[in-house]
Order: sequence, then C-alpha cells, then structure tokens
Amino acid sequence: MLFQDLANYFEKLEKTTSRNEITKILSELFKNLSVEEVNVVCYLSLGKLKPSYESLEFNLAEKMIAELLSRISQKTKEEINKDFNVMGDWGDLAANLIKRKTSDLTIKDVYKELLSLAKIEGYGSQEVKINKLLSLFSHINSASAKYVLRVILKKLRLGFSDMTILDALSFMEVGDKSLRKEIEESYNTVADIGKVASYFKAKGLKGLKELSVTPGIPVIPSAAERLPSAEKIFEKIGVCLLEPKIDGFRLQVHLNKLKTEISDDNPLFAKEEPFIRFFSRNLEDMTGMFPEIKDVVSKIDCESLIIEGEAVAFNHKNNRFLPFQLTISRKRKYDIQEKSTELPLTLFVFDLLYLNGKSYINESLIERRKILAELIPENVNSLQLIPQQKAVSVQDISKYFLEKKKAGLEGIMAKVPDSYYEAGSRGFHWIKYKREESQGLEDSIDVVVLGYYYGQGKRTSFGIGALLVGVYNKKGEIFESIAKIGTGIKDEEFITIKKDCDLLKRKLPPKNVIVPKALIPDVWVEPQIVAVILSDEITRSPLHAAGASKDGKGYALRFPRLTTWQRKDKSIYDITTVSEIERLYQNQNRKSSKN
Repeated sequence: MLFQDLANYFEKLEKTTSRNEITKILSELFKNLSVEEVNVVCYLSLGKLKPSYESLEFNLAEKMIAELLSRISQKTKEEINKDFNVMGDWGDLAANLIKRKTSDLTIKDVYKELLSLAKIEGYGSQEVKINKLLSLFSHINSASAKYVLRVILKKLRLGFSDMTILDALSFMEVGDKSLRKEIEESYNTVADIGKVASYFKAKGLKGLKELSVTPGIPVIPSAAERLPSAEKIFEKIGVCLLEPKIDGFRLQVHLNKLKTEISDDNPLFAKEEPFIRFFSRNLEDMTGMFPEIKDVVSKIDCESLIIEGEAVAFNHKNNRFLPFQLTISRKRKYDIQEKSTELPLTLFVFDLLYLNGKSYINESLIERRKILAELIPENVNSLQLIPQQKAVSVQDISKYFLEKKKAGLEGIMAKVPDSYYEAGSRGFHWIKYKREESQGLEDSIDVVVLGYYYGQGKRTSFGIGALLVGVYNKKGEIFESIAKIGTGIKDEEFITIKKDCDLLKRKLPPKNVIVPKALIPDVWVEPQIVAVILSDEITRSPLHAAGASKDGKGYALRFPRLTTWQRKDKSIYDITTVSEIERLYQNQNRKSSKN
C-alpha cells in the first residue's frame, strides 16, 4: 500500500468520533494490507515504530522541527513559530507548507526511513536527522507529511488504543467483534500488537495458537480488584493466601541464558551476558535502572524464566520497607550505578509465569508458588520471595491486615489458591485491601490529566491554578472528568506541573475526552500524564462526566488533593476506571448506612 493511502485512512480516523465507525475503518484498512504491512501499520496507528516494550525514540525537539519546516518552506524560523502558534499543530503546519498532492512511496519505504532515523545517535545526530527528513519530505505529499511529523513527535491523536485494534481484527475476519476475546487472550500473553495482528492476518485463529509466552516479549500484567473489608474478602473467595501489598516498581523479569548479548554498561569492559529484561506494568523497558537486581537474576539456576515482583527500598537490618518516595527516586537516566550502591532495591517476587521453556500461567497459584520457593535463592538481599500466609477465617485476614498496617504498609493482597495467572485481566482472583478502604472515606485514585486552569491571586504568576483530571471509561475507551484539583500542590510544584502540561497542550479537546461545558479548562492537555490523588468522598454531581447517568450526574471527588505527580510506571489505560469508581462509591455508601 502507498503511504499516502495510509495517510488518507488516518485522516478518516482522526475525523471520526464513533467507536464503531473507527473500528470499521480500521478493519477495512487491515483487509487492504498485506501480512508484511499489517504489523507496521498497527505500530504506526498507535504513534510508534515498534511494540511498546521496545524503546525507540526519535529525540527530535520541536525547535528542530521548526528548523526542518523552515528549510522546506524557505521561511524563517520566526515565521514558522508564528504559524505554529496560530495552527497549534506541527503536522497540520507541515501539510499546509508541502503542496505536493501525490507520492509513490510505500508504507514499507517510509517505515524504513523512520526506523533508520530513530536509530541515529551521537555527536551531530540532530543535523543528520534533519537532512534525512528533508530527503524524505521531498518525496511525500502533504497528508503523509502531516502524519509522519505527528509520529515523530508522539502526537498522532487518532483517539484509539490497542483494544480498538483487537476489535478491528475481529471485524476484518468475521464482520463483528465475536473473535475479540480469543484475539485479546493472545495479545495478553504476547504483548506485541503487530505480531498478533500479522499472525491473525496470515492464518486467523489458527495463527494465534502458534503464539505463546516467550522471554523477551512481556505478558500484560494481571491486576487485582478491590474490596473494603476482611468480611467481604472472605465472603467472596473464602480460604485464601495473603501477601503484603508493597508500593514500589512492579517489574516483570525476563531471563534467557540460551540467548546472550553484549553488555554496554561500560564499553571498556563490555562482556557477553545472558539476555535479561525488566518491564514495568505499562510495558516500559526498565532493564538498565536496576543493576543490583539484574546481577542476582542472572545467577538464578535455570535456563529461562519470567517472574513478577515489586522492587522497593527495604531496610534488611530492621526488616522494614522504606518510604515510596525513596523507591521512586531510583527511576533515572543518569548516575544509575552510583545510586544503586547508595540506595539498593530489593525485588520481592510474587509470581512465576514461565520456566525453562514452559508457560506456567495456566498452573495454580499454589503450584507456581511452590516452584518459586525452590527457585529464588535464600539470603540474597536484592532478590527475595514475598512472604505469604494462609487465611482460613475472617479473623486471620483482619489480623494480618492490622499487622501490615502497623508496619507502615499500604495494605494486603488476598489471592485464590487454585487460581491461574489471568494475564491482562482485573479480577477477584487477586483482591487488594488497602488502608484507605479500611478508613471508609479516603482512597488513592489514579487519574489522567485532561487540562488546567489559569491561576488566580498569587498563583497568577505561575499561569496555572488548578488541574482537571479524569478516569478511564474502558467500555468507550474514553477519559471522563472526575475532579478539579488545586489542593496538595506546593507553589514550586506548580511550576513543574505547568512545564510538563505545556509539553502536551493542544488547542482543541482530545476526541477521547469528555468534559461538561461548565468545566472546560483554559488549556487542554493530551491525556498522557498519570497522577495519584486522595479524596474524602465520592459523590454524584452534574459537574463531572465520569459514569454520567441519564439524569446528567456523574461521579465526582470531594476535596481531591494531589499526592503523586507523574506516576510513570502506569499507562493511561492502567488508571482507575469508571467501574472501579462505581464500586468504591457503592462500598462507601454501604459503610455509611452501617454507621
């Protein structure tokens, strides 16, 4: 397929707000692609070049894009920046400047150039990239230029996620969503949307059976449901296994000693070492950040494995977990080795997904735990098996919870002993019981930033006075407003927050966002920043859109306050959902009626 034809499909998708219509357009696109093209188009349609877990960045700042468009148009950079301030979108500006109507470059041609561009690094790389783009832009038409630039800037804005692609693949094959479940099951265990799409395009469901859990390709993590009390937990699952709920970096660790790679930590002492990858809960590759854990993992007595755990700062002298703020300080690009010595982390392993060529996701938790106990070495500070205790009564759960609460932990996990590992699923096979739920009113909620309001009073100088945030409506793949936050933010934090938001600001509201007219922000922000907030109560209000019913009332948070800005280990699709808010609201009302 010609890239200009793909750009025309992107144009259609961008203008469409109906989820069903988007699905149909995508399915038509997939039908017209070859097997070799469908994986590339899946990545490009999500604004990427590779699957999420392969970190490949263009590293081209907007000032370099201004330089590029200046050279293309013979305008000065000042004129280009002025034009951008009017249009508000570099892609639209590029399309306006490039007058070429047709191009004979294929998807493969353009993708090859973009891939090559992203791999350029080192001294003088910015100029090399500009020259390479000048060459590419001399062969593409205006519509193609628009979407090429948006991919480069990670601002494609087509308004759908990988879940819509799964629906579209089903539509492509049978004309409806009836195959979505089987396709999603494959994607949950092999989290490479392009790979799943190409196997399905080639052989349908038979092709998907050829895919299985593989070291190096992350499994979409399992997630827990919430319940508000020990009584509710025991009523729901009965006899269970209890673990402390640790707030750290959730890591999925992949090891394959049959595959080696050259260490590039220090070029002077480069050596061959086993293939190891650490993936975050949102599939980000974090391998380089934890050398102390990586070293211990490489020595585990096996050929290959995939385990999951929580990496956290831990005092081994008094067996106490250190504050989350210390743990999160380990997320960095520089001085990693020095920081790992100064503040080493411990990976508390809680699950086994794969070992020596065999997937264990369909084995019981008891069996997985038994093997882990034999696998994880004892007396190693950087790698430990998470403590676990059996509960046969409500009293057992309550006692364990109070012990962990006293120890300063955020709560506990209760797990069904014979449950499988439910990849990509949030279910009652795992239940989290947190301090906030036990206190009735307060609970931490993960939200996405939708926009901000200009400051008033002393905040006028910051240019920002409050944030508009939302939660995720999984059914419609949209983000719905739930709170306006101006509390819990220090003056100096507002400066950082505005800077982060302005990198993602846009003139028009994102099409996957719903905000009532009364709350339209002064500045819209592309929904990419995840924050954590606390609130005293969930109420029903006509001011917000989250879970709005026919009477126009949605869920709203009373006295919301920011506790964590930029929770980078969580994707926008991992934040609190409308259905979770609904359950929290119901639990809160039950407690109120009892009191």
